[in-house]
Amino acid sequence: VVENLGLEAPMERARLEAIGELKADYKETDLFKVYQVPQDLGTIERTAPELAAKAPALLRLRDALYSAETKRLVERVTGCGPIGDAVDCSANVYARGGHLLCHDDVIGDRLVSYVLYLTEPEGWSADDGGSFEFYALGADGEPEAAPCARVAPAWNSLMLFRVEPSASFHSVQEVYGDKPRLTISGWYHARDGRDGAASRASLAELTRPAAPRTFSRFAGDDDGGDDALSDADLDALRALSLIHISEPTRRYAIS
Repeated sequence: VVENLGLEAPMERARLEAIGELKADYKETDLFKVYQVPQDLGTIERTAPELAAKAPALLRLRDALYSAETKRLVERVTGCGPIGDAVDCSANVYARGGHLLCHDDVIGDRLVSYVLYLTEPEGWSADDGGSFEFYALGADGEPEAAPCARVAPAWNSLMLFRVEPSASFHSVQEVYGDKPRLTISGWYHARDGRDGAASRASLAELTRPAAPRTFSRFAGDDDGGDDALSDADLDALRALSLIHISEPTRRYAIS
């Protein structure tokens, strides 16, 4: 994490342009809930030239992120290897309730993920939520249930981390307050590709056919009777299947 980049004036101009000129669409899936600007900032001059003309400070910030000097610095700091010429970034806003669930970012030849925070300069507290969360691996090779570290979305700061298959697990904590969590985020891609990275990604692990397993047949209770359920068994199951929904809290209780 690079705190206090010393770019208050250009960052503030970029922040105001993003707020005043960019329009974000609400997106919700089983992985995230976020407002996303539909135009990719890497290609906005070609896909939306009129909009690009209204956001010169934002595009200068993008160009600085992908300058040769910045990429060489990222290579030295992260040890990621040579970074290519691809520009892959977007503007996103997490409003109240917005979040991003745990994943590892491994797609194609991504090398390093980054998040540049354009949140309000007045500050961000833990009560606001929206922290970037990292997860350690458990003994089974899966991410732990609780994060091992959190990074608050502090104004004028930049966060970088290497993208590693089944290792770079992270999420965005739910935003609790009314402050918009505005960011420019994206990836630095490998210059020469990444051999085998995609096959070791978490998505590939989830979709890979499971290895054959041997199961032992359950012998059942040796009670000398047949396999039919008794009336008492059925009554017990009926009692367990009564599910009540409490509307105010949207909780489910079994009685």
